[in-house]
Amino acid sequence: MNFKNDNKINAPTGLDWVFNFGKYKDEQPTIRELLDRDPSYVVWCCENLDWFDVDAYIYDLALEKDREQKYDDGGFHSYKKEVWNTIDGADEGDRFSIY
Repeated sequence: MNFKNDNKINAPTGLDWVFNFGKYKDEQPTIRELLDRDPSYVVWCCENLDWFDVDAYIYDLALEKDREQKYDDGGFHSYKKEVWNTIDGADEGDRFSIY
């Protein structure tokens, strides 16, 4: 689902663009600040807001930082756990390998 820009907010122009909408409306952080604190929100904006058209490097950076935060224990073990949790009908005692 893509959300239209009903408020006529200007599209982002770079890392110092200020979030003056949504859940950060009152705080007004820059994209740079949110990339460190909440990169998943930047990713969400890129993927769901028609008007939120950032340079590809900002989107790629947000994706990378989002993955780092989600898999901060070395990555692969968290990924295995995530995959395991998405398998329907899997019991806690079951074993499987994604190798």
